[in-house]
Amino acid sequence: MKTLLLIVGLMSSLAASADDWNYFGGSKSVGGSLMDVFYKEDFTKNADGHIQVWMKGIPESAISLGNDKEAIQRVVDKLGTYYVPPFAIASSIKLNRDNLMGILAAEDVANNPAKTHLTATKMLFEIDCSGSQWRTLSVFTKKGGRSWNGFSEWEHVMSETNMITLQKIVCSSPPIKGG
Repeated sequence: MKTLLLIVGLMSSLAASADDWNYFGGSKSVGGSLMDVFYKEDFTKNADGHIQVWMKGIPESAISLGNDKEAIQRVVDKLGTYYVPPFAIASSIKLNRDNLMGILAAEDVANNPAKTHLTATKMLFEIDCSGSQWRTLSVFTKKGGRSWNGFSEWEHVMSETNMITLQKIVCSSPPIKGG
């Protein structure tokens, strides 16, 4: 009985975390193309009204459902709920079936605890929604294990970038935590 409760509890916690990381764009790095996802369950609104949000970049080459029947089933199940990625709402890009499957595969890899080793970059951004500006607060890169903490200079959010998509998503959503 205890084993059954443990299994149900683990399955519930995995299901609850299934929507934590969401795709918001792609980027280039020294190692190749990345699929960028943000952590939607933990963006914080500071006292000054700015929002802090974590993102991570996963190599595009690591995004594959391949023959992973469980991953394929998770993506199919998500499609069955009429899930629409925040990216599809915030960006002006019209998604076709292949785009949507790629996004769902990226989110599945990002949310899979067994695949955290695939993350190439993790960053903490601060976004000033009213000023349409952003800056980096923390960076960790897997290649060489480099990390940096501090404040970068404020940059204006430019149109047709991943940051405008991320800004539209986090600035239109209520923050999870208050600061």
